[in-house]
Amino acid sequence: MCRSRIRQLLRKMSQFGRKNDGSILPLAAFLIVIMIVIAGSGADYGRAIMVRSAVTNALDAAVLSVARQLSTTVLTDSQIKSALESAFNANLTSTGVDNVQLANLTYTLNPAEGIITANVTGTVNTYFVSIGGIGPETIPVRSSSQSTYSKFDVELSLILDVTGSMSGDMDALKSAANSVVDILLADQNSNSASKVRIALVPYSQGVNLGSDARAVTNGAALGANCVTERMGPEQFTDAAYNYNGTNSEFFGGGSNACSSGSPLMPLTSSTNNLKSAIRNLIASGGTAGQTGIAWGWYTLSPNWSNLWPSASAPTAYGRNKVKKIALIMTDGDFNDFYDKTVLTRDVCRTRSQYNSWNGTYQGWSYHDRRPNGSYYWLYETLRDGCSRNAKQYWLGQYYIDANYNDPPAVRARRFCDAMKAKNITIYTVLFQNTSGSLPSSERLMKYCATSEATTYFKATDSNTLINAFSNIARQIQSIYLSR
Repeated sequence: MCRSRIRQLLRKMSQFGRKNDGSILPLAAFLIVIMIVIAGSGADYGRAIMVRSAVTNALDAAVLSVARQLSTTVLTDSQIKSALESAFNANLTSTGVDNVQLANLTYTLNPAEGIITANVTGTVNTYFVSIGGIGPETIPVRSSSQSTYSKFDVELSLILDVTGSMSGDMDALKSAANSVVDILLADQNSNSASKVRIALVPYSQGVNLGSDARAVTNGAALGANCVTERMGPEQFTDAAYNYNGTNSEFFGGGSNACSSGSPLMPLTSSTNNLKSAIRNLIASGGTAGQTGIAWGWYTLSPNWSNLWPSASAPTAYGRNKVKKIALIMTDGDFNDFYDKTVLTRDVCRTRSQYNSWNGTYQGWSYHDRRPNGSYYWLYETLRDGCSRNAKQYWLGQYYIDANYNDPPAVRARRFCDAMKAKNITIYTVLFQNTSGSLPSSERLMKYCATSEATTYFKATDSNTLINAFSNIARQIQSIYLSR
């Protein structure tokens, strides 16, 4: 088409050269047109290059946006296409590019490799080269972009210290926990199944299990729905609470001293529910960190699927595309634990003080003396705990100067070992915002961390606590975004 036009123009120009009776004005007009076409073609093709660059940038940004969503959310084909088109059009509009007709925006997924590829084709109208029909009226524009997305699902348990010593730092802890939610669930689509789920496990002298407390304690839980530990051969395993029917070793109900702010929340992708629970956290009680670790494990264990709602059921162990992670935070030594104890008359004689306000017996006694000569506080939460008849009760024991080799820390290490054996990655955060040192706590948190170098963090004030949680969330993000 273009060549025939040029040949016609050349024939007419040769005719002008053979004629001597005409004006040179027509020749000049043709030459001017050609000069305009030649000069303008640079502008047309230059604009096409600019448009292609804008289209490429818009497509790159759109593909990255969809890849982030695919990393955290299960999307249908129609949702992917809609998200891709919406992001692409918004990005292209922001560049100010116009007069471009896009014919086709397509994408392909490679789930095995975690790759999304998008292609777009279109045309740009010409202003100069098409004058007189000499050149094309449009110039084709094509672009392609590719990005990786996560092949992994993430199950994260936030095991948070909400003991009395945290009362002045709860705002910082809430901000830190919210930062994890914001980073890992930022692109969550409420209409889609999330690939990232987070559990919230606040602990103090026990864990508030809400309406499930009576089931796991065989009805022994008191009004605050606290649960503690269990004895027996399954103490340091993740066997379900009813693993052996009527012969099960159920969990202790402990006392009413666990935090009443928010009960344990099993795995969820609801940012609203998580943030509401975080907002309602209240600090109170002593530090039974080993109990918090145990219940954090249970939120990740497939053996506990029957207790949690179906949407919160943990996936099976051993799946390469599922990352199970625990984040354990404390601000001090683990100093509280519970044992199932037979209360005899002799033992009860040592209970020198009865607290009518909460129905507990307290007292110093030789039964409370540790091998190193120091004391721990012993308390019983049932009014009839010291009846004349020998009975079994969950007896709470508190160490004033707890150390690394006391039962709470020893039990915590057993739980951490068992979790690591199940390929659960453990991050730990020691929050020390007071003078002095916490050698036992620091040693314990380093022990429980999967890697002291990369998954143990120490925070000394509100800002470093928030930064520690944010850095952990970004580490988790980089893990599930890796190919």
